Amino acid sequence: MLRTIIIPAVALLALVGCDEQKSSQAQTTTTAATEPKVADPVATARPEVVAAAPATSPEANARATASRTGSLDAYSGRTFTAGPVSLRLNADNTFRMDETDGSRKVEGQWQFASQSNLLVLSDPKGDAGTAQFPMRCHFQESGDAFRLGETAGSCARFKDMTFKPAAG
Repeated sequence: MLRTIIIPAVALLALVGCDEQKSSQAQTTTTAATEPKVADPVATARPEVVAAAPATSPEANARATASRTGSLDAYSGRTFTAGPVSLRLNADNTFRMDETDGSRKVEGQWQFASQSNLLVLSDPKGDAGTAQFPMRCHFQESGDAFRLGETAGSCARFKDMTFKPAAG
């Protein structure tokens, strides 16, 4: 008789134990406290991919280095034009922007955030017209030229314009 009571009791306890194990597995949901932290893609530097290039001129090598390091050294000290606008980014972090067919010009300061490819033009002096400063532009390299894209409503006047090296 003892045997007939013990075996069903042990079996019942085993079933209860299995049910508790299943319910504890089913309840394993993540909460804000247990979720793994994921790095912010905007704040984290992203690795740049650079393809191997054949031997080129020192100027082309400087541009390739600028692409890898996220600096504007390859564009510094040179004048670029896009439509009716010319832009010069100087090595001392000053800029000059002129109308190529007019008399308006603006000078000021520039900064570049390499992690976000953001060029900021600020502290304007001269005839800025209706342009709003600081002007925050997404900087996109395109060979020997570059494009400035709109960022949060800023830099919209340069949308779809490619700045190419000025002749001369």
